[in-house]
Amino acid sequence: MNFARVHGGPAGASAAGPGSHRRRSLRHFGTVGEYAALIPVAPTGVPVLDESRKGSGANNYNHLVYARAGRMLLRDDLRAIRPCTGSRALGMGGCLAAVLSSCG
Repeated sequence: MNFARVHGGPAGASAAGPGSHRRRSLRHFGTVGEYAALIPVAPTGVPVLDESRKGSGANNYNHLVYARAGRMLLRDDLRAIRPCTGSRALGMGGCLAAVLSSCG
């Protein structure tokens, strides 16, 4: 899950109200096989890092492919957020000014 998936914007919005698109656009992590096709990971010899499934049959979220995918998604999210820092600062400044003016 990443910033783009959580803040999908109007394309994912519905008539159910503000913020409802966020709940709908979230999805569970994919399987190791889905990520491994895009992110090559060499075996480490440590079963908890190499096995795609736990003994119970559930996904093994300790697999290295999830850590690499998480780093890639974080990097992409930061790239998406970085150009907006100036406008966010201006918006926060405006909010602070409104709050301070209402206190006086």
